[in-house]
Order: sequence, then structure tokens, then C-alpha cells
Amino acid sequence: MGLLPDQLWSLTLREFIWYREGYLQSLKRDWERTSAMMALFANANAAKGKKYNPDDFNPFSQIESQGGQVSSSEEAEALLEKMRKF
Repeated sequence: MGLLPDQLWSLTLREFIWYREGYLQSLKRDWERTSAMMALFANANAAKGKKYNPDDFNPFSQIESQGGQVSSSEEAEALLEKMRKF
């Protein structure tokens, strides 16, 4: 999240939660923008009849479509590997 140790330890728990929520919202916005550009590029170079949606490239939309929960350790490992490939 870009916090230095002294910045982290000077925060209260409530302030840290607010900071984390803001950071996650910023990440989601960045991924929405990036996934839209990736879908545009993929659609411009796709084979005829193949269409891509920005949600195909957005890891946050994939997590939310699963209910935001990972049900098994294998699923968590697969999600981690998918995130590393981005």
C-alpha cells in the first residue's frame, strides 16, 4: 500500500481500515481502466466472431462474480497464479 513502517504504526486501526478501503478503490479503478483498454486492443485484433469484454481481463470482477470468497486452497493457488501472470 506504499506505507512506510513509521506511517503504518502511527495509524489507528480505524485509520488503517479507511486507508486500505481507499487503496482498494483506487486499485479497482485502475483495473477498470486497464481492462477496458485491454478489451479494446483484444477486440481490434480478435478473430472474426470473437468478442472480449473488459470483465474478461479484470481480476476484481472475477473475484466479485465468485462472491468475493475463495472456497478452497487449490482455488486460492489458481487465483494467485492468475494474478502473477498479469
